[in-house]
Amino acid sequence: MKQARKRSYFSYFAKTLAIFLAVTAAIGGTALYGKYQNRVDNTTMDCQSRLNALETWLSNPKHADPSYEDIRAELAFCCTTDPSIDSALILYDRETGKTYDSTELVWSSVRFHADNTKQIAKLKKAAPTLAEESAQDDGRYLINRIVEDPERIRELTPLQRESYEYSLQIRDLYICGSEVYPGKIEVYSGKRPLLDKLFNLDLLNDLNHLKDIDHDPPAGKNCLHFITEKTVAIPEDTIRADMLIYIPVGTAPDSPAMKEVYRYMAHNQGDYSVSPEGAFEFENIPKRAVLTAISSPYYPEGNREDAKYEIYYIAFYDFWQEYLPRLLFCTGIIFLIELLIAALIAKIMHMKYRKAYEMNEYRRNLTAALAHDLKSPLTAISGYAENLRENIHTEKRETYADAILENTQYMDKIIADVLNLAKLERMQPDQKAEVDLKQLADDALARYAEQISEKQLTYSCTGSCTVKGNAPMLSQAIGNLIDNAVRYTPDGGSIEIRALEKGFAIRNDAADVPDPATVCEPLIKGDTARTSRSGSGMGLAIVRQIMQLHRYRFSVKSENGKFTAKIKVS
Repeated sequence: MKQARKRSYFSYFAKTLAIFLAVTAAIGGTALYGKYQNRVDNTTMDCQSRLNALETWLSNPKHADPSYEDIRAELAFCCTTDPSIDSALILYDRETGKTYDSTELVWSSVRFHADNTKQIAKLKKAAPTLAEESAQDDGRYLINRIVEDPERIRELTPLQRESYEYSLQIRDLYICGSEVYPGKIEVYSGKRPLLDKLFNLDLLNDLNHLKDIDHDPPAGKNCLHFITEKTVAIPEDTIRADMLIYIPVGTAPDSPAMKEVYRYMAHNQGDYSVSPEGAFEFENIPKRAVLTAISSPYYPEGNREDAKYEIYYIAFYDFWQEYLPRLLFCTGIIFLIELLIAALIAKIMHMKYRKAYEMNEYRRNLTAALAHDLKSPLTAISGYAENLRENIHTEKRETYADAILENTQYMDKIIADVLNLAKLERMQPDQKAEVDLKQLADDALARYAEQISEKQLTYSCTGSCTVKGNAPMLSQAIGNLIDNAVRYTPDGGSIEIRALEKGFAIRNDAADVPDPATVCEPLIKGDTARTSRSGSGMGLAIVRQIMQLHRYRFSVKSENGKFTAKIKVS
């Protein structure tokens, strides 16, 4: 069977992220669609209610003959200030032929205490027109005006409506004739959305033009100086004002809705050059916007022939203008969070997979190596057994029997070591105690004293290293290291053992190994001869497994005719 391709971390990450994105897209898309429908419905109802309010206002007998300012203010107030809704109104006076629209204007209100009759007298003397226009409301005198001049609108609306939540506090007010001018202005910004900071909407830059307003009172005998209560010194010839309010309302002159409402009126009055007869087609409204209100000509009296006014109204709502910046910001944050979560989950899944994959590879290689190592002694046993059965070289019967016994013992050792390694893979060193590694080394050297003497080896064992671990397992590991050193050190060579405070090292003379790390794999021998009877090839693999169970670092190195095995205690 063809071996399965090893999976990468990126494959797990891509799959996890794709699942997250799919789920988020499904949930977010459903929620966004619901929000879209709800917002469109609410906007439609709001626009219709504003149109009904205008119709009610016109039908009121009190407004049978409204002034120009009253009509302009009412039309402008009927248009929403929501920047995502573009609405426009036209009121056509059929008797005079005049056309009024909801083009942007500023409604201003000066308010001052009415309990000071001296102040009111000053106002009547200095600005009789304003005094006549003033009205008393809630204990205060009000002077309400509208401003249509574009330059004045910009002057009186220092901040873009769609960019900030703000309020203005006017510290000094001036009256020149019938106009009210602001003096020193303090701007208080409300809760600015986080998006303003992201898109670098600078409050100070938007207030640069206010420097021209912060000046001394205009010269002239008709100029009065208004000072708020916060001013320390209040001259006797001034009028104390409590508040100056500027409210921008109406439709921007270049808005698509204003262009379309004029085309719509022309079409309904018989000018079919703007659109084919019987089918009005919109040209300027953005394709992504949703039409929320369109009013056929409205006649308040109900009878077209007797009606004084015709009303035309168009409004459309741009959902993406309102929510796209926030949606992009939230999407970016969610995407970053999903990246981190997907990366973490993919890391965990890949680590589990890699561990299982490496274990399968390890077992597969171990099985292959075990089969290879057992094949040679089995072949030898089979040959010797055939010779014994055929009575060939009968004088060597005892030699054949010894060879069979030797190969059987070798196979038994390999199998025993493999079983021992498999057992270690499932074990945990639960029973821990203080263990002296130098003492374990001395005990092992005593067990191998005969082999050391036969090979005329010299050795030294110095230092001290006490660790907390499983004594039988550590004894087996140290014994395997010394057995490996004695086995592969040439006759007359030396073995150096050092026990340090946080480590243990054995260094012996040996032929250089090209790839030292491979000798820690099961059934790999330092002499590279697979048929050698010098060992089972499991000694260092067992040591490495025991060190991993104890969470110690184990490494080997071979250079300049020296083989070194080190244990580093964390």
